[in-house]
Amino acid sequence: MTERAQLRGAGLRLPVVLASTSAAAGGALVTGLAIMNPFNLAHAGTFGTIGVAVLFLFLGVTFALAPWCVPVRVAAAIAAVGLGAILVPMSVASHVIGGTGRPVASTKAADGSDLVVQRDNWIDEWPVIRLGRGSGPLRQESLVYYGPMYGELPSDVRFAGDHQIAFSVGDRDYTSTYDPWTLEVDPIDCQYDDDC
Repeated sequence: MTERAQLRGAGLRLPVVLASTSAAAGGALVTGLAIMNPFNLAHAGTFGTIGVAVLFLFLGVTFALAPWCVPVRVAAAIAAVGLGAILVPMSVASHVIGGTGRPVASTKAADGSDLVVQRDNWIDEWPVIRLGRGSGPLRQESLVYYGPMYGELPSDVRFAGDHQIAFSVGDRDYTSTYDPWTLEVDPIDCQYDDDC
């Protein structure tokens, strides 16, 4: 290889490394936002899975093209791809396996928000109420009530007053509040408490 070709290759490598590093940082940012999920996006798991995949793909490219000696570049790229090969399937599996539910009843508010009563089933079944708004990839969703395994389903589920949700379970009445922008809910968790 001529000296001119080597210089041209080195000159092209830096922009590719910078672009790849930026893409990896973007993947890390998307993953971090999906984990924090400040707006309670229902599909945050999908965004997190995509972020993890992008992070490790471009991290491998960055390491493979970094201006280090060849053995270090190869080892770093193999480590990034190997870690990605473990974490990406784990991320996909946790997203696919996690909480599926069987809707039982729903209520809609004038502002487009909805309350869905369902039985969440992964291995066992729990009665839950989910507050949601919107549709598509930016749908928001929060857990309002999580009942004990095989517990009684909530009844009389409704929007009550200013950003409040009211419902009954058996002879007990509950009220929970939520933020209208983030859909952050003050949840009632009775998952492991039968006397909740």
